[in-house]
Amino acid sequence: MSAMSDRDIATRNAIRNKADELAVAQGCYFDAEEAQRVRDFFARFVRVRVKGGTSPYLPLPHQDEWNTDLIGWKRADGKRRFHEGFISCGKKGGKTFWASGLLMYMLVYAIGPGQECYSFATEREQAALVYREAAKMVRASPELRKIITAIRTTKTLTFEDHGSFFRSMSAEADSADGINSAFTYYDEIHRAANRELYDTLKYAGTAIEARTGEPPLLLCTTTAGHSRESIAYEVYHYAKRVRDGEIPDDAFYVNIYEAADRK
Repeated sequence: MSAMSDRDIATRNAIRNKADELAVAQGCYFDAEEAQRVRDFFARFVRVRVKGGTSPYLPLPHQDEWNTDLIGWKRADGKRRFHEGFISCGKKGGKTFWASGLLMYMLVYAIGPGQECYSFATEREQAALVYREAAKMVRASPELRKIITAIRTTKTLTFEDHGSFFRSMSAEADSADGINSAFTYYDEIHRAANRELYDTLKYAGTAIEARTGEPPLLLCTTTAGHSRESIAYEVYHYAKRVRDGEIPDDAFYVNIYEAADRK
């Protein structure tokens, strides 16, 4: 029997559910070097202000798992595996600050020159949180300050050398139509009044892969608890079926924290 390659070992260790098993059967694999790149970015460039100066932001174990899963998994052709993701966890899980760091990584390294990335939330104040945290990260990092410009009036961070930008928006702005987003973060989807914004964002980057060589990514997060009539519950239910292998969709990322069902 031939020895397993380093890639085979990394892939085996990265399998978390039935969806991953099915994806590997279709040729998907885990790129440990790519996963380490996002870890290195957080360790070197993502900083927070503390008394007396700044300190590196170290993602919690579950946040590191989100980072490495989303960035490290690849399709058989070497492109990023995931087009859409759903993360559900309890309150105070640090989603907003973590997402701000991931947005910085995508803007600087992943989406490519001349591209756009966005964060959305149903409520205006919630939408502003991601921008504010990302802007704080830029101000706290000497390296990021050199390349990223924060524009508070439009809640935009620009990477001018690459002609790329990140913008934070709310559903109230009613302006998601027409965006062409390489990476979109939809925060607290359980607060959505209807499915209109989700449907718009889901197809907001359909032309991206042909232009950049990488698929767009829509990442939805929410705290636990969803009305069965909401779009959040619909996506949650779909995500669980993908995770458990009932629906084969190797481009859909699932990470759900909840108590086990009682029989």
